[in-house]
Amino acid sequence: MFKNIIIYPHIPYKTTDGGITVHYNLAKILKTYGINVKLCSNHGICNNDIYNDYCNVSDYGNDDYSINNTLVIYCEGVVNNPLNAKYVVRWMLSELGKNIPYSNVDSWGKTELVYYFNSEPRFYQNHENINTIYKLLNCVYISDEIKNYNQERLYYCCHTFRKGLNSAYHKIIRTIHSPYSYGFENIQSMSEHINIFNNHKFFICYDPLSFLPFISALCGCIPIVYKVESLTKKEWFKTLGVSSYLQYNKLDYLYGISYGVEDLSYAIETIHLVKEQWDDIIKFNIQHTVEPFLKDMESFEDNINTVENNYYK
Repeated sequence: MFKNIIIYPHIPYKTTDGGITVHYNLAKILKTYGINVKLCSNHGICNNDIYNDYCNVSDYGNDDYSINNTLVIYCEGVVNNPLNAKYVVRWMLSELGKNIPYSNVDSWGKTELVYYFNSEPRFYQNHENINTIYKLLNCVYISDEIKNYNQERLYYCCHTFRKGLNSAYHKIIRTIHSPYSYGFENIQSMSEHINIFNNHKFFICYDPLSFLPFISALCGCIPIVYKVESLTKKEWFKTLGVSSYLQYNKLDYLYGISYGVEDLSYAIETIHLVKEQWDDIIKFNIQHTVEPFLKDMESFEDNINTVENNYYK
């Protein structure tokens, strides 16, 4: 096991960015296993409510953080190896070629290890590689503030497009929200999202890989995820970080979520069960992805989930 783990966020912290938030949550979780975990980036210290233990970029390579006792974790948004680390994990928070140029992979070392936050199509196209070459590392963060405040819902519907405008997800969007729906794209705080969802009855999300529908459901606002034309509900589930949880428990549903308008009645009927299920998902992902990851780090060189095996073979 490495003495130190450095997690290198690629952008400054903000509560509305799920990808950056999980960097901090992973640090918090790994710390509970007795590891010296530091956040480190060129963006400096970003105070937050999750994790605030930082080191400087210049600290890597010194006596305390030598190249032989320190693991560095980068996400797919980081080009090259900014710290020139010897031991690197590349944490895939989104599929290459969707939000991040596929060419980023050309700047990575072929012996770096690869872990995925969400299942990707490659998992099911090459099922035999799951848990050997294709491995998950998932640690969803849900703030205690994200909840249903059981107040009167003053408005009917809200919506957002976000990554849904990317043609990699939808070639054509035929909007399903009404002209009176409240649209939001650039909300800068989680508290604003929570307020919106606690004041609306329905939320339409055109982004199929956003965590906002789940936040909405936890706030009691019924989320409707705009369907990806090429994906059935079962196939959509396979693109999410909950896929292994659903498969392990032999489930074909998520409470309180409507994929397209067809599931709306089911989502309404089960919205009260969302919190319990997400508590279960979080525990499952720690046990089945974080703990196996730590076991892998006891013998880094023995793992075959390398960049070369994931992207060049």
